[in-house]
Amino acid sequence: MVALLALGGLPASAADSSPKFNQEQSHSAADQHVAVSPWTGLGRNALANFSFPKALFHLSAVAGTLLIIESGLDTRVHNFFARNTFFDKSSHPGVSQGAVFPAVLGCGVLFSGLIGRSSQLISAGSSVLQASLLAVCYSSALKALTGRPGPEPLIYPNNKASETFRFGFLRGGIYHGWPSGHLLANTAAVTSLFYFYGDKTWLKIAGGTYLGYLFLSVISHGKSSMHWFSDTVAGGLMGFAIGSSVGRDFRRRWEGKKDDRSGLSFHVVPQVFGISVYVGL
Repeated sequence: MVALLALGGLPASAADSSPKFNQEQSHSAADQHVAVSPWTGLGRNALANFSFPKALFHLSAVAGTLLIIESGLDTRVHNFFARNTFFDKSSHPGVSQGAVFPAVLGCGVLFSGLIGRSSQLISAGSSVLQASLLAVCYSSALKALTGRPGPEPLIYPNNKASETFRFGFLRGGIYHGWPSGHLLANTAAVTSLFYFYGDKTWLKIAGGTYLGYLFLSVISHGKSSMHWFSDTVAGGLMGFAIGSSVGRDFRRRWEGKKDDRSGLSFHVVPQVFGISVYVGL
């Protein structure tokens, strides 16, 4: 995926005189003065994830979790995958790859842009890294506060285990729990590219296929002992909200459009020893 984006985003030779290329080349030359990084607009994008209509995805994640638990679907899905070891064995590559894919994807696209001096790839890579960072922080905070235990690799006779939440702080750690960090971070990373490269159908197909495989891997891994079904659904919905917001913002910046969003925001600026945070309107 990184290689294909690099081929599509790096400048070609001067001999390529197709109208489409000339349009993209002139656009790229026009916005070279716009410097972005994974920190660009971090605070405003973080808060924008909870504005309308993005807030509906977060609310749907909560409502969906409750409905899945009450319907007993969590338990039925878990028991199915706990009995079928084929899915467990096929899940290992997906789970391992999902732990590092957002960072690898973002760094790969960003460094390809830096090497090729492509402002488009730099913006796209920064978008992926920022979306991934927000997703990891968000999922870790929610896991720390909800304390939902992960399922055990056994057959449950009822829904009691899936109904357990230990609200507080770090009562269940930040590895297992609600929502799925794998789905949240990977969905945010891939969706940010969907919205940055809105016209690339192949990217939507490749990204959607990957997320589908990851979803299946997470709910079946370790005889379905990694996450409940509702954890993965919530992670996917929240990740989409984050990725779409960040991807759209970086695309707007790359196109040189003005930010017309209003409201409270905070700005994060990396320093040699730590970071500085500024709050404003």
